[in-house]
Amino acid sequence: DDEPDLREIICKVFQKEGATTLSASNGAEAYTIVATRPVDAVISDVRMSGGDGIKLLERLRARDPVSPTVFLITGFCELTEKEILAKGAEAVLTKPFTRDQLTQAVVKSFTSEKIRRAGTGRIELDSEISLRLKSLKLVNKARTVNIGRGGLFIALDEELPRPGDKISFEINVNEGESSQIAGNGLVRWVRTKPEGDQRCGFGLEFHELSPSSLDELLKLIDREKAKTGIPSD
Repeated sequence: DDEPDLREIICKVFQKEGATTLSASNGAEAYTIVATRPVDAVISDVRMSGGDGIKLLERLRARDPVSPTVFLITGFCELTEKEILAKGAEAVLTKPFTRDQLTQAVVKSFTSEKIRRAGTGRIELDSEISLRLKSLKLVNKARTVNIGRGGLFIALDEELPRPGDKISFEINVNEGESSQIAGNGLVRWVRTKPEGDQRCGFGLEFHELSPSSLDELLKLIDREKAKTGIPSD
């Protein structure tokens, strides 16, 4: 971050959690650190002189599609959250954010490390998907889902959820014998109208998977090489 006070605050937050921290005033400095030191996670502002956070994210993902995980902080950005996540960011935090929001996002990323490290491409399935809103009685069906290591894009034309909704899902994967991926997640973004060749639907971030579903997902990712983040379509 190009704000020294904010850099110091964030460093102290993670030092109290037992982490070793390194700081940089722009994306170019941060990239040099990652290229020369072992780094597990990068937290970066989006708008900075001397190399912004988006360029840093792109350089880091070109260098390694998985590591380090990248968290972007923004008050304003020309790109939407779904576009940033599709580029491989682990999460986008909007200013102002709390210490708990930041630390929880980073801790969560390490709990899902097996999924993140399993592949680099994209999985597209044409399978029946059952969806249920946690807070409502809505039950819906969809057909097409794209899976990334951070979550799902689910193509849906009607009865779309809202950002922030918690949804449980079941994906029936039929390949010789029936198998299923089930869990719950958080809706990060919604596309209510087609945009060019991108369909209506929404991005769902993984929050919890059953042990059997995690095993099934890891098999898919290993075979199809799912990319980092949540697919934008």
